[in-house]
Amino acid sequence: MRNELKLLLPAVVIFLAAGCSSGSDGEGTGEQVGKPLDRICGGIFARGGTVTAALEALVDGTAVTDEASQPEAALKALTAPGEGKGVEGAPFCRVQAAGSGEWFFNIDVRQASAVPSGDDDMGGDLTYFSTGELASSTDSFAALYFKCRPNAGGREIIVNAELEQLDEGAGTGKGIRVDQMTVLNAAAQKIAENVRCGETKLVEGVPRMAG
Repeated sequence: MRNELKLLLPAVVIFLAAGCSSGSDGEGTGEQVGKPLDRICGGIFARGGTVTAALEALVDGTAVTDEASQPEAALKALTAPGEGKGVEGAPFCRVQAAGSGEWFFNIDVRQASAVPSGDDDMGGDLTYFSTGELASSTDSFAALYFKCRPNAGGREIIVNAELEQLDEGAGTGKGIRVDQMTVLNAAAQKIAENVRCGETKLVEGVPRMAG
């Protein structure tokens, strides 16, 4: 009997160790493993520093995924002749919590027929920023317009990028508006690079508040 126990004990130890170990996908720990922030939505936020900090603030340090995003399809629709102008934005970037699926924010992109003037873009309490042609934000929504000549010389289009904050627990005031615009501006820069827009008036890093 004692010899049989000696043979069983190592097997039990191995079994328990295997059951308690955590794999690369987070199983066994209860933790949800998301996608690295610099790879979210085709790497549009891979600019480091202030952009990463703003993105982390919007997702509150939560592991996230971008499975519903279609950045390539959105860019194709943006530059298609006669398409995308004045219609609902394409699903450029959808960021949600890994596991629970809770939505944090959406970024849509489309062609606009014109750059709005002043309060015509969103209405209400707005904070304006100096980037592109027009950029403004509320506590839960940000919009940015910039001009673009696709392939560095095509017909000029007006690109409208919008960020909608869906996290009901997100903050309010100056901080959240700066974070939203920093993230949206980074996305707009990536759009401009991919489409080869040429001059866009988009700034690097954190756009400063206008006025």
